[in-house]
Amino acid sequence: MEKEKLVNDLIANSATKWTEEHREFLMEVDENNLQNFEPVVNETPEIKEEEEEKTPEPQVQQPVQVVNKEVVTEEKPATLEEYIAKAPVELQQVLVNSVNTYNEQKETIVAKLVANARCKFTEDFLRNQDLEMLKGLEELATNENQEESTEPRLVNYAGQATVNPSPVVNSNVPGTKVSDEAPLVMPSISFDRK
Repeated sequence: MEKEKLVNDLIANSATKWTEEHREFLMEVDENNLQNFEPVVNETPEIKEEEEEKTPEPQVQQPVQVVNKEVVTEEKPATLEEYIAKAPVELQQVLVNSVNTYNEQKETIVAKLVANARCKFTEDFLRNQDLEMLKGLEELATNENQEESTEPRLVNYAGQATVNPSPVVNSNVPGTKVSDEAPLVMPSISFDRK
């Protein structure tokens, strides 16, 4: 009787999705498990709302500086010039010199890169890059130019000698001594069976 009452209550309750079609299934379920199908009623929703109202929201605080017992909030400078102007007097000249050196280095590298025929970047794009990126691009451009050098290269043919080669002494190189001794025979490897 108790089980049938529980099933009727579950079907009649609008907070559940059980209908008359589920009656047969619900009658087969154990009575203890049927109680778990009942919806949970939250009895204290007003308390939670009050607790939420009591919880203060975190506020972002601006840096504060106390001057003559007055509270003044510091504003962040918008430009580099404003930042340098607000810096201590001892640092202002150092900052100005550093910025000038940085800009000179950048302009020098940008001018070199733009002058390179292989550079596909625009001058505006290069000016907007940081100095480290420009130094890397300059290094690549410099290495390309060195590889295309027209200076003759020394070629080493060691290892391409024929069997029993005679060594060649370059007598027209200053500081080399040409002796009359017979040169040593170059070692060779033979894979013939003996």
